[in-house]
Amino acid sequence: MKKEWKDRKVLYVHGSKRFITSDGEIYGFDKDVLFALRERYFYLGSDVKFIHFGISVDKTYVSNMINLRENGIDVIPVKYYLTPQNYKYRKETKKIIYEAVCQCDILIARVPSFISYFAQEAAIKYHKPYLIEVVACAWDAFWNYANLAKLVAPFALYRCKKSVAKAEYAIYVSNKFLQNRYPNTKKTSAISDVILPEIPDDVIKKKIDRLSSIKDKFVITTLAAVDVLYKGQHIVIKAIADLIKSGYHVEYHIAGSGDRTRLKNIAERFGVVNQVIFEGMLTADQVFELLDNTDIYVHPSFTEGLPRAVVEAMSRGCVCIGSRAGGIPELLDDICLFDTGRVKQIIRILEKLFQDKHLLIRQSITNFEHAKKFKHTFLEQKRRSFYDEFISNNFKA
Repeated sequence: MKKEWKDRKVLYVHGSKRFITSDGEIYGFDKDVLFALRERYFYLGSDVKFIHFGISVDKTYVSNMINLRENGIDVIPVKYYLTPQNYKYRKETKKIIYEAVCQCDILIARVPSFISYFAQEAAIKYHKPYLIEVVACAWDAFWNYANLAKLVAPFALYRCKKSVAKAEYAIYVSNKFLQNRYPNTKKTSAISDVILPEIPDDVIKKKIDRLSSIKDKFVITTLAAVDVLYKGQHIVIKAIADLIKSGYHVEYHIAGSGDRTRLKNIAERFGVVNQVIFEGMLTADQVFELLDNTDIYVHPSFTEGLPRAVVEAMSRGCVCIGSRAGGIPELLDDICLFDTGRVKQIIRILEKLFQDKHLLIRQSITNFEHAKKFKHTFLEQKRRSFYDEFISNNFKA
């Protein structure tokens, strides 16, 4: 079929949550990510729309969010149905997705996501070209979410495997982990979805100067939603409580959206409420400012694809440690890895870093150099090459 760029309509589907107020306006936290995604998919077509879950909230709830439509982000909300009390909305949600896919020219379905599976089914039914983006592990996400969710994990694993396997085109954010767990024998590419700004030449010099001048206080940071159990910040809080008892001066900054009540209660219970600083949801510029004032970045997640936050921290020369979940071992040296949920292992790694300034600086330089592989220009060139093949095979002259 022949359809020029200016005529093509692109639909992106993923089970992220957006928030709808009584006046029908749609709000979200991640303006920078959505803007970047919109610009990315403009390469495929001139009209880009997003489908996400829409959660009804009071106007006061969105006071620190942005109005997506006012900022040019075209979102089609669908009702959240993934709980027993909301399952009645499943049919309505599926219908909206099918109608949107029928009207689009290209589908981007990001998995794992149950509404992305609906979209993929619709694309096959209506003969619409589509790409699958594999960004996380369905099994890990459900297995580490809550006890009842463990019952869903085997089905979620099967469903994601099936979705990825049947796709004609698949992009993985990892180099090995997701490919091994969710194989595809057709056309694939490994392209991280990290969005890095240009890295100033003096970043690593400033970080080395900072690490060299540390006397007794270490600043530790984690970037992740604060109301998601499997992000693991509670494990770090327990670790720094023990470190502080051992005489170390540690400050732990937690940045991310969501209700912080659970983590704040844990910090109070372990006696470190004054050492745990909740930054809330930050803009991209604020994130990099925080990372520039960070000594050690900790990513304690129980499930991951290839975490953007770790790459962002590496790009600012942060010393990084992380769990062995997902693709994290593809990013960090083994000396900086710990088994998921292991407080004592985190303590041992941090103590080693606290006591060895040469190791700190060496890891900082190693991470900074590794992050250069994720430069925006390099990733976009690789992504557009894959897009070009996709377009040429689906939109004949």
